[in-house]
Amino acid sequence: MSSETQKTMVRFDFPPGATPDQIAAAIRAAGERLMRGRAETNACGNEDGTRTTEEKGLTMATPETFDHDKVYQELHARFMRMDVPPCTQCGSHNTASVQVGVIGLTIRLAATCRKFKLIGNGPKPGKWFCNSCQKFFNIPDETDKGALP
Repeated sequence: MSSETQKTMVRFDFPPGATPDQIAAAIRAAGERLMRGRAETNACGNEDGTRTTEEKGLTMATPETFDHDKVYQELHARFMRMDVPPCTQCGSHNTASVQVGVIGLTIRLAATCRKFKLIGNGPKPGKWFCNSCQKFFNIPDETDKGALP
């Protein structure tokens, strides 16, 4: 792949009024179709003489080898263990880390983890979000102990 970003169109199949789990499943299925197609393309070899992933001795994550549930469980546990600061506006301890990017995994985390606030696109309006007063906020770096690396 060149230094330019490769863009791919993906079709999502979910009914109107779908639940977050149904949406996450549809996105996961679309991702699996995409990965399967890429794996098949890499296995065929390249016309330009470059080596495929397999020829380089690298393993490629495929739907068969990538465990979505394990990744989800690890991230969910990580966020639930995270120390979150109290809201600077109302004082509530019901706050969450703000994350950017809508993919199946983040949609699922946002639906099930109170310490994970998902927004579609950046920039972030704040590093933290208060679930009580529904406002974004930042705190000084020296007291910011719950942030993920």
